[in-house]
Amino acid sequence: MAAKERSEFIKGVVANHRPAAPLMLPGRRALIWFALVFVGTTVAMRLDQEFRPGFAGQLVQHPALLLEVAAALALTLLGAYAAIVRMIPGERVPRWAVTALWVAGIFFGAGLAAEFTHFAPKASTLGARAHCWTEVLIYGAAGTLAFVLMVRRGWVRFSWLHGLGYGVAGFVPAALMQLACMYEPVHNILFHFLPALPVIAIGLVVMKRLANRAVKQ
Repeated sequence: MAAKERSEFIKGVVANHRPAAPLMLPGRRALIWFALVFVGTTVAMRLDQEFRPGFAGQLVQHPALLLEVAAALALTLLGAYAAIVRMIPGERVPRWAVTALWVAGIFFGAGLAAEFTHFAPKASTLGARAHCWTEVLIYGAAGTLAFVLMVRRGWVRFSWLHGLGYGVAGFVPAALMQLACMYEPVHNILFHFLPALPVIAIGLVVMKRLANRAVKQ
């Protein structure tokens, strides 16, 4: 290639170059996603059916229920943050985030266990929703898709924590279902939180395939 042709080629490349906008910090992206999914899921659930009558009073009278719901939501936000951090080469999840994940997990487990004690609200069928488990699947899948679309431009690598983080959206409707649907310990585990696990599994599989495709390209 002659010097003149090379110069013209370089000028063409430079002229066509468009700098990419910098990505937002992982914490900010995770917080924006969480807020959108939390609000969107709440609105969708309320449009389908009102939340359980008296749920606000139960949160005040039974701190164990408040702890359980808050811990599940915290796991969602922290999991999303960890997933975004893990996809950045050379970055590691901060110790404070790892510690917070463990603390939230322990509190969530304690909240589930407390459902079988006198610290939990009295079991009843008040507010029962006919298809609560399908709502968890649908809203959880929608939240996972929203997460993929929001952060896909910045992902570089895949890890198991990365994939799990993309599926934690299922915990948002699961936690809210504790306030929207009937309150009964076995029902809560089988039809509220258990359906969130397939969403996490789907997020793991989908993200692994998309990451592999990105590497091949």
